[in-house]
Amino acid sequence: MCPCCGSPLIIIEWEGIEVDYCPACGGTWLDAGELELIAERSGADLGRLRHAIRHARGHSKLSRRCPRCRRKMERIDVGEDQQKPIELDRCPRGHGLWFDRGEMDSLIDRYEEGEEGAMARFFGNLYRHERESKRKDTKMAVNLGLIGFVVIIGLLVLLIIWVIATYNGLVRLRNMVREAWAQIDVQLKRRHDLIPNLVEAVKGYAGHERSTLDEVIKARSQAVAAHGPVEQAQAEQALSGALGRLMLLVEQYPNLKANENFMALQEELTSTENKIGSRGNITTIQ
Repeated sequence: MCPCCGSPLIIIEWEGIEVDYCPACGGTWLDAGELELIAERSGADLGRLRHAIRHARGHSKLSRRCPRCRRKMERIDVGEDQQKPIELDRCPRGHGLWFDRGEMDSLIDRYEEGEEGAMARFFGNLYRHERESKRKDTKMAVNLGLIGFVVIIGLLVLLIIWVIATYNGLVRLRNMVREAWAQIDVQLKRRHDLIPNLVEAVKGYAGHERSTLDEVIKARSQAVAAHGPVEQAQAEQALSGALGRLMLLVEQYPNLKANENFMALQEELTSTENKIGSRGNITTIQ
């Protein structure tokens, strides 16, 4: 964790050297010996800086803690002669140094010797490498976010299409049911209109079969007065049963069966019932 702001430290690497860096506050942690290793890799002469750090004066304990041992670090003044000292944070156990943003640059400007700017170029390359990695990570995160957004939009579009298609299908099904019921209602009305004529034709030959004829008339009246699919289906079933018993009665009267008026009515009634059946069994429609 960063001793300054508490954010997680990240490791940035350049030419085989790893440095702990805080992307939140810009601070840098160097383990013991890393400063010498960086000077060696960069070709910089940091003899004066090493001497200044070795003889730096500690003047206070801080609340900041070493990232390695978690002990409180001490504040040291790094400077020579009459120069204004540069304050750094040092682990009391010698685990390393903490540089706030800008402190590293100040030390390099004051103490670097040898090849001009070698140390500064090294840290410049180090931080530039970190920034480029961060930009790549940001770009990848943006791309992944864009892909996720496109996927979500695609799923929403598919969901909307499915909802619309399902709704249209249900509307078509509802219209088909309504149309089927309208056609059935027409045929049922025609059936109800034929039954009184059929009963009158039977009366001329079997008037004494009063109970059977009254049963048909009663069943017809109930069917005409029925409301709703369930009640109408039950009434039509009862009417069909009464008509069935009437047809059995007709079988006992050959003269009636041969009557042209009765035959025409029976044929028309049979045709109407067949049309009702072709629209679907009314007892199954809810």
